[in-house]
Amino acid sequence: MQTRAFWLRRIIVCAILGGVTAWLVAWGIVAAEWKGVASSDLPNQQYGVAIVEPHLVNLYERRSPTTRVREWIVTQLDERIVPDAPTWRETLADEGPDAVLERVRAYNGQSTEPALDRFAQAFASNRVAGLIIDEQAYIIRERLHGWPFASVAEIRAETFRRLSGGTFGSAPVRFDDTKTVSIPWLTGHDPVWNLARRGNPTTIQFPYRPDWPGLAGNAAFYGLLWALPLIGFPIVRRRARMRRARCGSCNYDLCGTTSGVCPECGLEFMPIA
Repeated sequence: MQTRAFWLRRIIVCAILGGVTAWLVAWGIVAAEWKGVASSDLPNQQYGVAIVEPHLVNLYERRSPTTRVREWIVTQLDERIVPDAPTWRETLADEGPDAVLERVRAYNGQSTEPALDRFAQAFASNRVAGLIIDEQAYIIRERLHGWPFASVAEIRAETFRRLSGGTFGSAPVRFDDTKTVSIPWLTGHDPVWNLARRGNPTTIQFPYRPDWPGLAGNAAFYGLLWALPLIGFPIVRRRARMRRARCGSCNYDLCGTTSGVCPECGLEFMPIA
């Protein structure tokens, strides 16, 4: 019973340390991006587009080994990208949805991934999109940090003011849905909003919104790493002691002991004939 409780405590400690380590690694990646140690400018790798009434949704996804970024660029079908051009809704009525999507792909100069098209179609499930769904145009940025899996998420959005001719101004109205905690003496430049890089450093914002599948995977990974010294080393040490006729727990000399119980700590063992 004593041995079983010992190993159970070690397993619980490894699980806790694995979860804490997963958080600290993700926050270390965030701090590195704020400090400029790790690049936050990732090239577009995948692209998707979908029509979600009353919006046209463009989805860009970028990845690095430590960060995954998704950007939903959302405009209304009644708007136009250049003055005097047909609106997307007019094109939709005249030529159908496939023609609209093909023109959007041609305009962006990218082919789309079917999986990203479906993900763009389902964008309304995004928590920020549900809050600002009535805005004319906005960008949602979702950044997930962690290694080996993305485990901590931050979600932000900015809306754009409409100017004359149906185009949008470049002055965004920011809207954040990021749950963060800051440490006053840690400052850097916000990697999400590029305009912030031309200003003064601000306090680093560490997100604490979990991405549960990634967090569970990272916690298991780091828990196994912690198990090497916390569980693996005691096993090796115990077996080495027992080979020398000593108690595997307290190292008491068991030579001549035939009771099968260590007189020092009470650990049961197999007497040597």
